Amino acid sequence: MPRGSHPLWKPVGICTESTTHGGFAVQSDGMSSNGTGGGYFWCLRHRHVETAQMACPENYRLGPYATEEDAERSLQTASDGGPAWAADDARSSEGVS
Repeated sequence: MPRGSHPLWKPVGICTESTTHGGFAVQSDGMSSNGTGGGYFWCLRHRHVETAQMACPENYRLGPYATEEDAERSLQTASDGGPAWAADDARSSEGVS
């Protein structure tokens, strides 16, 4: 049998039209990974605040944050919460809530 002629293998094209009828609801919250959840991010690479429109890739940023000031304080917020979060993790791993 010639390559690509298997009866179950058929060429697949790219669908350029919408496959939804009437639309659907999309959840968009602060923890969304699509980069549109908030207005400001702290860039770990450049060490400054960036907006959602010009933000570096997700692995180089913290956020999103509602305000520029919150984004500027993100490293302090993370370091302040570190010990408490570690204690919570320890309690969770021990089965205590």
